[in-house]
Amino acid sequence: MDEWGLTGIEDPTEVVAMIESTGAQVRSETTLARFPGARHWHFGWPGQKGTLELTWDPKARRMWFKVAAGRWGPWIEAVIQETQRRWPQ
Repeated sequence: MDEWGLTGIEDPTEVVAMIESTGAQVRSETTLARFPGARHWHFGWPGQKGTLELTWDPKARRMWFKVAAGRWGPWIEAVIQETQRRWPQ
């Protein structure tokens, strides 16, 4: 499992929109019991393998990406790099 984070995120809308602008699509949006109040997304790319998870915790003003073991896809690295370019930490 790999994780990357962004701090100081007040609203996830802009980050989610940027990820979608790359061609990735939201497969699901839910919450996580482990982080009350947090939002959690799974992104995929049409016709390609891989799942990029994104979690936003408003209490911590923190957002992080996760790729579970066996879930890496060829498109994920480019999406993460674009996100880090737009929101350098």
